[in-house]
Amino acid sequence: EIELLNHPLLAMRRYELLRTLREAGVNDFDVYRLTEARRIRRFPVFVRGENDHKGAESGLLGSQEELAAFVKNLVDAGKSRDTRIAVEFHASKGEDGLYRKYAAFYLAGVVIPRHLFIGPHWMVKDETRVRDDAKLAEERRYCDEHPHAAWIASVFKLANIDYGRIDYG
Repeated sequence: EIELLNHPLLAMRRYELLRTLREAGVNDFDVYRLTEARRIRRFPVFVRGENDHKGAESGLLGSQEELAAFVKNLVDAGKSRDTRIAVEFHASKGEDGLYRKYAAFYLAGVVIPRHLFIGPHWMVKDETRVRDDAKLAEERRYCDEHPHAAWIASVFKLANIDYGRIDYG
């Protein structure tokens, strides 16, 4: 017998989850399918695949005109709008002027911190992160203390996902 509450086909994908978190007041940024009629309310945005793990396909796009030009180039290159979303950019720099990207795994109710990348670019990646003693100590504290564990667990429960990884800022 299938328990419908944990059925994998009921798990939310990125667009649905981000919209749900926005409507619940958890996120103060929104997400849009490139094919929907709803107009973006706040710029900048970035474009990414809805169901991949490749990150942003665009830089930060500051206006409807920049977004339209990016989408035109996408279509001209033979790529589909159907599987892409525009996400309102909402990342804040720390007091040190750097961005932080946290990552954690979730497995059957257990949160396992993965890493904290700290860097000068809004899209922090391993190759762009700052590595010094202070940043490594901050990452160690994050992994040791699990400061966002309750929030992460609530997001996975809302998404109806029993295991996975979350990257967040």
